[in-house]
Amino acid sequence: MYIKAIILITTILNSFFVSAQEFKNPNDNDFLLKLMQTRPEYFADVIENSEKYRLQIIYTQIDRDSNGTPHFTDYTYRLNDNEYYYCASMIKLPVILMTLEKLNRIEQISKYNKVTFDGCGCQKGLYYDTTAAEDYESFNHLIKKALVLSNNDAFNRMYDFLGQKYANKRIWQLGFKKVRILNRFVPCSAEENRLSCGINFYTLDDELVYQEEETKSDTIITGWHPKPYAGKGVWDSKTRTVSNSPKNFGNMNYINIQDLHKLLEMIFFPDVFPEKQRFDLTEDDYNTVRRYMGMLPRESKNPWYVPYDVYYDSYVKYYMLGNSTEKLPENIRIFDKVGMSFGFMADVAYIVDYENNVEFFLSSVIYSNKDEIMNNDNYEYRQIALPFFEQLGFLILDYEKKREKEYLPDLIKFDYSSGD
Repeated sequence: MYIKAIILITTILNSFFVSAQEFKNPNDNDFLLKLMQTRPEYFADVIENSEKYRLQIIYTQIDRDSNGTPHFTDYTYRLNDNEYYYCASMIKLPVILMTLEKLNRIEQISKYNKVTFDGCGCQKGLYYDTTAAEDYESFNHLIKKALVLSNNDAFNRMYDFLGQKYANKRIWQLGFKKVRILNRFVPCSAEENRLSCGINFYTLDDELVYQEEETKSDTIITGWHPKPYAGKGVWDSKTRTVSNSPKNFGNMNYINIQDLHKLLEMIFFPDVFPEKQRFDLTEDDYNTVRRYMGMLPRESKNPWYVPYDVYYDSYVKYYMLGNSTEKLPENIRIFDKVGMSFGFMADVAYIVDYENNVEFFLSSVIYSNKDEIMNNDNYEYRQIALPFFEQLGFLILDYEKKREKEYLPDLIKFDYSSGD
């Protein structure tokens, strides 16, 4: 009886899903759906319950012309701005870009200066960093920590440097009107998050060259999303009780998946965008961000992330790795930023295969919280989210390997495999 049931289910699935042989070209709006349907063993459950999982995907094909100029073709699945997801560490990406830009606009300093941070409100001071090569902090080192292992304190220091008002005003000027940068990743009140602590810049000989005093934003910035809710209850660890209402994310950081996807395209191909939409960054800035987005923890020397059985390649890279403890093949590089919190998991990535001349952008978000209770650390990341990301990465990579291209990309520009 059990075997017959399995055969019946398999037969139904095989008749429902499009076979790999039948799947041809991305010539309709259901391209991603049909592509996932070629591998029902990995995607059937998520597709059938895509609303519950709040699944959203963006896949961008890149075709080069005879001059090497990239041309983008986007395919999406369930892209819906009104369906809330919590961005978590994804907000670090625009903050990093604006930090580099602001540093460039202050003549006396750069990302390589020695820097100390005063404490204020909920934020503690920072005067040295033993994970750096010379034990002093710099914004270059902070950016590395924020990208290689998604360090929260590194983000908090950049948040202070920008200030809440400036950060939001600048990102809106660039056209990202729905982004909200409202809080640090440390318990702070809304009032404390409007504070920016003092920062001191020094030469390597300890000569003070620039200071920013503690300031407070005179503007109260409210959330954008019309429905910033998720779950059906929130666990309170102090009272050990669960509320009967969903979690309200309205006063928390927000950036949607399509804006993150665009930011990633701007990092790797800034010349594709109008000059007024670009960040004011140098080529060295772009290379810094690209290098650290692609760097694996085992490739970093300062900080030195050991042992490997703690900091696997999959630590903050989900596509093609998922739960795996295996090392990423040397011919593949994943330049990405991930986020994971409250059952939400997201990854925005530019993926290259140097051996097969493959490049593409892939961004997606999934919600895995079966009991719908927030803050209880009972989420199905390993059971649902990570296996999905792993197989989605393989699915698109395999498709790209077979996709015909008139002009192959020269990916040597994005080879950051040597050096730290």
